[in-house]
Amino acid sequence: MEQGPGHERRREGAGPSQSEAGMWDAKGLVAVLDTSVLVSAYLSKDSHFSSSRRIVRAVGALYDSFTSPAIIAETERVLTEPRFRAPMSGIRLWLDAFVRRSRQVDSVAIPGDYSAALGGDEKDNPILLTALAVNLHEEGQQCIAEAGSRFGCFIVSGDKHFRAGRNVWG
Repeated sequence: MEQGPGHERRREGAGPSQSEAGMWDAKGLVAVLDTSVLVSAYLSKDSHFSSSRRIVRAVGALYDSFTSPAIIAETERVLTEPRFRAPMSGIRLWLDAFVRRSRQVDSVAIPGDYSAALGGDEKDNPILLTALAVNLHEEGQQCIAEAGSRFGCFIVSGDKHFRAGRNVWG
């Protein structure tokens, strides 16, 4: 079996390679991707013209992405619905690449139901809770501080319940 680049570093436990080193530096732009963006990117994964696909490809390189187990679970649930019938093994392999380039927060740390602020749509609650949880996360605070002086913090969504302003539609 052929070994990929960097296998020696992984085996020896050395630090990140030069190409990986900047991945975790604050980019000055923070985003939480809505499930709709992840689903659209997965379904159009072979298309170079998909804005959702380009947004997901830029994770960790052009902006700091934060996600949560709730967003990942919802993405898996939606993609395995009968209308899409995506195989769980393929979904998890694809999501693994996204999760490895994103920072993780626990949206359960934020109490309450914010669906009233989202047009009563309870399915969007995990997205907003994840965005709020970024503020409690140590790395989130550092990234937000950098973003506050540069480009800002956004929820990237194709959902009509997120109002324009600090939200970007995929």
